Amino acid sequence: MLDIAITQSGQVTDKDGKPLSVEEVLELAFDVLTEAETHLNTLINH
Repeated sequence: MLDIAITQSGQVTDKDGKPLSVEEVLELAFDVLTEAETHLNTLINH
């Protein structure tokens, strides 16, 4: 799961409130997608 939030000012933060850069958000999203792909491949191949 992607644990991020958007503040009223539009800043994206992690679950602890630390501001995230665009690159950090994309890296987190890529990690989540990679994990989902792994799980799907496991389900398909069993």
